[in-house]
Amino acid sequence: MENNLKNSVAISSELSARIYGGQILKKNISDKKENKTRFIILSRRMQIPKETKKVTTSIFFTTKNQPASLYKALGAFATRHINLRAIESFMPTLSQKDALFYLEIEGTPKEKILKDAFCELQFFSKDFKLAGVFLSQ
Repeated sequence: MENNLKNSVAISSELSARIYGGQILKKNISDKKENKTRFIILSRRMQIPKETKKVTTSIFFTTKNQPASLYKALGAFATRHINLRAIESFMPTLSQKDALFYLEIEGTPKEKILKDAFCELQFFSKDFKLAGVFLSQ
């Protein structure tokens, strides 16, 4: 809105449109009432929110193709009593044998307990990527 870009759109709440002077092109675009839209700000370097009680860390990882690999990977969080807020699995391509997992975890990656869990998770996974940190509701 600030740059007056004519060929750009955004998904936002009606309140955001009113605050920033946006034109609402279509309301209620979700296909399910229980869907929630997240708004994110991307930066080149990670910024950990100062509020630590409501911080969620998101990661991606791929398990090794062996029995109980997901069970072992998630054990990194279970043994430390770390709360998982979301877990989703993806099969990026039909030819790929390894599933990609997305987790939302309570806490910040600067906490020792989460660092230790990530270290253990990496032992049981092929790929590990810290996706981001955000304040949860």
